[in-house]
Amino acid sequence: MKRFAAVLMSGIVFLGLFSGCTSPRMSFDPKPEDKLVDKEKFALIDYVRGFVLSSKRLKLTSAERKVIESTDPIIRIHYTAPKTGKMHMSWDLPRERHLLAFCQGPLLTSQNPSDWKITVVTGKRSGGAAAPSQYGLED
Repeated sequence: MKRFAAVLMSGIVFLGLFSGCTSPRMSFDPKPEDKLVDKEKFALIDYVRGFVLSSKRLKLTSAERKVIESTDPIIRIHYTAPKTGKMHMSWDLPRERHLLAFCQGPLLTSQNPSDWKITVVTGKRSGGAAAPSQYGLED
């Protein structure tokens, strides 16, 4: 019994020491001045639009290019700090195709994130999928 108590006590001490080492998940509730203004959003849209339209790797039809040139994407931003976070842009293209652009980090063009991931996917969104707001994302 003493051995069990000693093992239990050492386990509690071990957990107590190392539980402080984990970083707590920090939530960030952005104030209006922490969010991108329309001019900053436009600069990012323009940056991605220019990159996509000049890309030779993305196989886009002329109709798809016209949609990207003439319409604004749907944008979702999850802020993790002032003007910093995760951004998702999407354009709905003809033939049930979608152009998706993701980035993470500072969201200002002067500090433009270099980790943009851009892809074209085909298919419909599942009718049973929850709205993005259910996952804490802005619509």
